[in-house]
Amino acid sequence: MDIDIYHLIEQYREWFYIITFIWTFLEGETFVIFAGAAASQGMLHMYWLIAAAWLGSFAGDQLYFWIGRKYG
Repeated sequence: MDIDIYHLIEQYREWFYIITFIWTFLEGETFVIFAGAAASQGMLHMYWLIAAAWLGSFAGDQLYFWIGRKYG
């Protein structure tokens, strides 16, 4: 099965920012590299992508820190 990330971006463009948030929340830096490449080609809006990736990473880090602090 051959998966083309750019085809998925074109197909799910509206959902891609939410997917980026969730994926970065769960630690997906490689995903952000591919999304950034797509944004540089004009397939995605760069600032919305940056916001979604930053918010997802920040929220995930804060949750994992809280879990570690609370449960050791």
